[in-house]
Amino acid sequence: MAPEPPRPSSPESLSDLQARVRELEQEVVRRRSEAAAMAAAARLAGEFLPVEELAERVAETIVELFGAASACIRRLDPDGGLVALAWAGTPSAPAFPRGHVLPRGMATGARAVALGRAVWTPDVLADPDIVLSPELRRLTGATQDRAVLAVPLKARGQAIGAVIIVYPVGRTLRVDEVQLAEAFADQIALALEHARLFEDDRRKLAELSALYELSRVVTGQLDTTELVEAVHREVARVLDVRNLAIFFYDPSRRELEIALREWDGTREVDRPRRRALGIGLATAVVTRRAPLRTADYVAACAREGVVPVAEALVLRHWLGVPIVAGEDVLGVLTLAAAARPFTEADERLLTNIASLTALALRSARLYEERSATYRELTLAQDHLVRTEKLRALGEMAAGVAHDFNNLLAVIVGRTELLLRRAQTPELTRGLETIHQAALDGAHTVRRIQEFTRTRRTRPFRRVELLDTVREVVEMTRPRWKDEAQSRGVSYEVDIEPAPVPWVAGRPEELREVFTNLLTNALEAMPGGGRLVFGLSTEGTGAVVTVRDTGVGMSPETARRVFEPFFTTKGPQGSGLGLAVVWGIVARHGGTVEVASRPGEGSTFTVRLPGNRSVTESTPSVPPGRPARPARVLVVDDEAGVRAVLRELLGGEGYTVIDAADGPSGLALCEKEPVDVVLSDVSMPGMSGWEMAEACRARFPDVPIGLITGWGDHLDPAKLARHGVRFVVAKPFEAAEVLHRVGDALTDSGS
Repeated sequence: MAPEPPRPSSPESLSDLQARVRELEQEVVRRRSEAAAMAAAARLAGEFLPVEELAERVAETIVELFGAASACIRRLDPDGGLVALAWAGTPSAPAFPRGHVLPRGMATGARAVALGRAVWTPDVLADPDIVLSPELRRLTGATQDRAVLAVPLKARGQAIGAVIIVYPVGRTLRVDEVQLAEAFADQIALALEHARLFEDDRRKLAELSALYELSRVVTGQLDTTELVEAVHREVARVLDVRNLAIFFYDPSRRELEIALREWDGTREVDRPRRRALGIGLATAVVTRRAPLRTADYVAACAREGVVPVAEALVLRHWLGVPIVAGEDVLGVLTLAAAARPFTEADERLLTNIASLTALALRSARLYEERSATYRELTLAQDHLVRTEKLRALGEMAAGVAHDFNNLLAVIVGRTELLLRRAQTPELTRGLETIHQAALDGAHTVRRIQEFTRTRRTRPFRRVELLDTVREVVEMTRPRWKDEAQSRGVSYEVDIEPAPVPWVAGRPEELREVFTNLLTNALEAMPGGGRLVFGLSTEGTGAVVTVRDTGVGMSPETARRVFEPFFTTKGPQGSGLGLAVVWGIVARHGGTVEVASRPGEGSTFTVRLPGNRSVTESTPSVPPGRPARPARVLVVDDEAGVRAVLRELLGGEGYTVIDAADGPSGLALCEKEPVDVVLSDVSMPGMSGWEMAEACRARFPDVPIGLITGWGDHLDPAKLARHGVRFVVAKPFEAAEVLHRVGDALTDSGS
C-alpha cells in the first residue's frame, strides 16, 4: 500500500515555527555577544597593562561590543569621588578627560556604587533619583546621549569604581543585556584590581629604590647644590617633576629662597631667587609645618589667605610638603599638575623624601657653618700671625731706622752748613748731590717708619672716602693716562661710587694707601688694562675695593704681599709700598686683604670703621721769628748731631751749649739759665722723656723740644704729659729746626 502524501501544515503551526526560529537566531546572537564580551574581558584580564592603559582598552571595547555612544571607566577615591581613568565614544557624546572627578553622590555612577548593583535610566535628566551638578546638566542637555547604564566595579566584594555606559535616548535594555554588562564588569574589575596591585607593587619598589638611592647619595653630601640636584633626580624617578620647586626657608628674613624650579619641564634660571612669605601655597606649608594637597589651587590659596603665583593658575593640582629638621622648617618641596591629581601615596612619598632631604640639608648647613667658622678662625689666626710677624719686623726695622736717622742727621746737617760756605759751582753741585741722596735715604727710612707706626700718633679728621679716591685718581692721572699713552699703553680707571659712611683718619695717609694700591695695579698691567675703585657699606663700616685685570699672583705671593721688603719687581722695588698700606690701614683700625689668582687679576679690599668721633683741628698760622737770639741747650749722645746743631743754631745768632747726656744737661741748666732745651729721646742713663720731666719740674717756663730718630712715632698724649712743646724728626733740615725753635721762643714770650 502506497504511503500517503504529507498533508500541508496549517498556517498557525508554520508561524509558530518561524517565531521559534527567530527566537533561536536571536538567542544565538545574544550568546555570540556574550561570548565575545566575555572573551574580550578574559583577553583584557590576561594582558599585563598599566591601569590607565587597560582602562582605555576597556572603554573602547565596551563602545564596540555594547553598541554604546560612549563609555567611561572611573576609579573610586577614598573620599567617595569617582575619578575618570579613561573615556571612549562618539564625537556627539559628552567627553570626560582623565582625572575628571565626580564628587561623592554625584551622577549615575555614584548611585550604582552606593546601591552595589547596576543602575539603568532611560533619560538621566528626567530621573529624580540621579543628582547632577549644573555643569553636568548643561553638558548632558546639549546631547541626545542621555540613557545611562552604570555598573559598579567590585573586587573581593568591595566597590573600586564604576563603568558608565551611555546610549542615545530611546534605547531600551533587556535584563540579559544588563546581566552581561555586570558579568563583563566583574571580569574587568578583577583585571583592573590586579593591574592596580601590580602598579602599586612596582611603584612601591620604585619608591623604596628612590628612597634608598637618595639616602645613599645624600649621606655625607655636604654641598647644598649637589643635594638639590640629587633630590630632583630621585623624585623624577617616581613622580612627575615637570612642575617642581625646592625652596629653602630663611626665618630671619621671612623669605623663601628658590633653590630649584622647573616649569613645564624646563629649568628656570633667570627668575627672582627669593619670594616673600604670603605668595603661593608654599607659605601655608611653612606656616602649618604640615603637608598640603589640593585639587583646586586657586581655592586653596583663597582659603589659606595667600596670593597665588600667576603662572600656577593653570595648574589645579598642587602638593607641598615641609622640609623639617627637629623644630625648624628648613624649606618646602612642591609639585604641581594640570590634569593628574596627587594621591595620599604621592604625599606620603614626597614627605619621606623631604625627611631625608632635611637630615642631609641640616648636616650640610652645619658643615657650611662650621667651615665658615673655621675659615674665619684661620683668617684670624693668619692675620694674628702676620700682625705679630710684621710687628716684629717693624720693631727691628724701626731700630735700624732710628740709627740711620742719627747718621743721616749729621750728613744732612753738615751738607747744608757746607752749602752755605761753598764758593765754587762744582763744589755746590757735589754737595747738593750728597744732600739730595741723604734726603732720599731719609725718605726711605720714613717709609720704613710709616710701616712700623701701627698706632695713631696724629689727630684724626673726618674723611669722605669717595672724595679721597677721586683725588687719588686725579693726582695720578699723568701716570696712568698721559705717560702711559706716550708708551702706547692704555689704562681705564673707573670709580663705582656708592653711599658710604665717613671715616676718621688722616686724609694724606689714606691718599697714600689708595695711591700705592693704584700704582701696584698699574705695575701688574704692563700692557694696559682696567682698574676699578668700588665703594660699599658693610655694617657701620666702609669698604673700598681696588680691582685690576692684571697678571694676578700666586697664593704664596698673595700670602706675603704685605711683608716689608718683599717684592716681585726686582731691584727697582723696595718692598715697602704694600707694607705701608697695611700699616696705615691697621693704624686706622681697619683691615686690608687681597684675593688673586694667576692670570685673573687681583682685588684688594680695604675695610675701615665708620663714623667714629673726631676732633677737628683748625690750622694755626706759623708765628714769626723772635726778635733776639736766645740760649739753647742741646742734649744728644751723638757727638756729630750735637756739633751740627751747635753750628747751625750758632750761625743764626743763638748761644748754644750742649751735653752728651741728661744729667750733664740738667747741671748746665742749673749753672746758668737757658731759653730752649733740645733733647734726644734714646740716650743711655737718662732718656729724653726723663730729661723732659725733670726740666718741667725744675724749669717750668723753659720750652722743651725732642729731636729724635723715631720720627712722629711719639704718642701725642705722652708728649703732653711730659710737657714737650715740639718734636723735630731726624734727619732734620736747617729750616725746620730754626722754625721750631723760633716758634717755641715766641710761645714762651722769650
